[in-house]
Amino acid sequence: MQRFHGGFIDNSGNALSSAQCWVYDTGTSNLSSIFSDDAATPTPKANPHTLGNNAAIDFYCADGDYDIQLTKSGYDTQY
Repeated sequence: MQRFHGGFIDNSGNALSSAQCWVYDTGTSNLSSIFSDDAATPTPKANPHTLGNNAAIDFYCADGDYDIQLTKSGYDTQY
């Protein structure tokens, strides 16, 4: 299991809170299974999920490659 951690900020460094984070299997439109922790029995996390006030992106997923899309009115970013 791998952890993805980051933040969603604008060009001025302001956190873009309340944005939606979508995690897809690479090259597809299939939503990935993501988790809140890396426990022996991990806790599922909603996909998509809404970022909090600090716009932190934090989830765990099976080892592999993923496409991440972050959306907020006026912004649309894909990693």
